[in-house]
Amino acid sequence: MTDTWRNLDLSVMEPLANDSGQRNARVELRRFEYLLFLPWALGTLMFSIRVIGARLFLVYVYGWNTVQQEQLRLLEMPKNAPWLVSNGDSIEKGHFVHFVISSACWLALFFATYPLIRLLLPKKHE
Repeated sequence: MTDTWRNLDLSVMEPLANDSGQRNARVELRRFEYLLFLPWALGTLMFSIRVIGARLFLVYVYGWNTVQQEQLRLLEMPKNAPWLVSNGDSIEKGHFVHFVISSACWLALFFATYPLIRLLLPKKHE
């Protein structure tokens, strides 16, 4: 059994090397990438909180059919106060569920779109 492990080819486990044979773990930044990161992170965060998270939270509270038929939306989301819904209701509890939903949506949205948006930036001049 030990002979099998000694003859095993582990060349696929070696780290990637550049032309000079040295290991290169750094990723080259593209031009204006510093200017893209923060606005894209904040934009996707606000979209996740106000649009996706709010809609999924209403689906969690009222159900899909009620949200669609009555076209419900959150009107106000003040801190430490009940949230107002477009049908006149107020939601006093469960705000942490909205936080969890919005956080999961933001992570998925940001990390799925940022690498694609990053590819649109021009490469850095040397």
